[in-house]
Amino acid sequence: MMPAWSPENWGDFSVVGIVVFTACFFILALVREWIVIGRYHRETIGRLDRRAETDAEAIHTLSKAITEKNATEEATTRILSSVREVLTSKGKQ
Repeated sequence: MMPAWSPENWGDFSVVGIVVFTACFFILALVREWIVIGRYHRETIGRLDRRAETDAEAIHTLSKAITEKNATEEATTRILSSVREVLTSKGKQ
């Protein structure tokens, strides 16, 4: 018995068999997304670009909020330190 991949078995393939095999392979490639149709590719890339813009806006907003929070905390710390120094220096006089 010859293996299925022997040249003799492939010689028995007709043109119709090759066309059917090629069509089945093409459909399998589309289903498994080995090949992506341009319309779907553009749609996916567009969706990812819109998501990237939204993410960039969110990152910018969060960075701004954290910067403001850090500035407020630093100012509060300095004010409280100054008040404590004033109160302790008045208590020693």
